[in-house]
Amino acid sequence: MEGKLFGGRNEDETAALEAIKARSLSLCEKEHDKLVKCFRETWFGICHQEHAAFWHCFHRHRDSMMEEYVSRRNRNELWTDDTEQKTDNNVLN
Repeated sequence: MEGKLFGGRNEDETAALEAIKARSLSLCEKEHDKLVKCFRETWFGICHQEHAAFWHCFHRHRDSMMEEYVSRRNRNELWTDDTEQKTDNNVLN
């Protein structure tokens, strides 16, 4: 199993998954900032709405990009920055 990392992923798969995570976080920056602001301004950190909004945004973007990644991986197509941008546009529209 040359090139495999923990969990059976190779370096390319790990890099693609990290890119999906990073892109999902960047697309939800506004929601994340609201959540962090709430945590900082609230004594007990009661930020249910902000928490739900951030995770809903993150999962929506991540899940959409993961579907595209798995589909392309199953077809032996490469995941590229162009693919990521097209997927982002599909999520946003």
